Amino acid sequence: MTEPHDPPEEILDLGPRPRPERSGSARTLPPLHLGGPPPADDDGPPSWWQWGALAVAIAVGLAAGVLVSNARHDAADVTAAEEEIRLVAGIPQITFVQAPAVELGFPLYNAGPLDIVVHSARPEGWTIVDEEPDPPTTRLRPGEWTNVLTTVAASECAGVTPRVLQLNVRTEAREQVADVGLPATSVLREAQDIACDTNLVYQVGIGVERVEVMPSEPDVLVMRLYLRAFDPSQRFELTALSGSAAGFETVAATVPASFEAGGRSPSQVDLTWRITECTLTELLGHVELAAELLDDNGRTSNDRIVLAEEGIAALARFGASQCP
Repeated sequence: MTEPHDPPEEILDLGPRPRPERSGSARTLPPLHLGGPPPADDDGPPSWWQWGALAVAIAVGLAAGVLVSNARHDAADVTAAEEEIRLVAGIPQITFVQAPAVELGFPLYNAGPLDIVVHSARPEGWTIVDEEPDPPTTRLRPGEWTNVLTTVAASECAGVTPRVLQLNVRTEAREQVADVGLPATSVLREAQDIACDTNLVYQVGIGVERVEVMPSEPDVLVMRLYLRAFDPSQRFELTALSGSAAGFETVAATVPASFEAGGRSPSQVDLTWRITECTLTELLGHVELAAELLDDNGRTSNDRIVLAEEGIAALARFGASQCP
């Protein structure tokens, strides 16, 4: 407070007061730039690096979408193919006998698009004998015949002869059970009789376990036969082997071949074929070979050997390549 005789006080002028901000607006601070030139005005067009970053982001997004889509389509294709396991069974062969167990060979043709791995095989209703903890597997490749071996015993000696082969198989993604129809044949009936009659003395005979095509001259076909004795307790020799089929005949065989008592390894015989008449090769079907056997007592017997389907397929391909 001032008295009337005091001199007037000087008023300190602080300049014009700033315009107050509206109470409803948020206060902002100017951007802080730590080195480098300040960015261009926000209202201007995007710089080249902004356009580049946007293009890269779009490209990455599109590529990821294409990869995901392709993966989904590939998975769908594999699943669809696995649902179409197509196997064709040929005539089975008795390859080894040790009653009550019988080793059988089942020729299988893979008519589907995928490789199939067979873990086990048995005629429906029969049991697998001495199944190993980690049994060997057989791979069936598309468009090929492959012989699948299994040692089994009949569950019921008076039962009906099986008409279905049950397989445990694996494809690219999963394991499953596949049932394959068997052709009408007396081989399984014979195997069932052998398995059920432990006192049966089996006649000297041999069967084809598998077939392998060997390198040869252009005008002939050499196939290697892996042969097993029906009764492993007998010792004998294969002294002659020959055969003929529609438009084909054999011209040589690497005999004699020995079969030792108790032997489990197959004997190998190379059989050479030639074409006799191209017009008949299209009629190729069931093929049998004539075998002459000499037992340990000097007695000679004759046997008929059924050529496995993989051997017939090799003959058919040979005929197609040689004949116009």
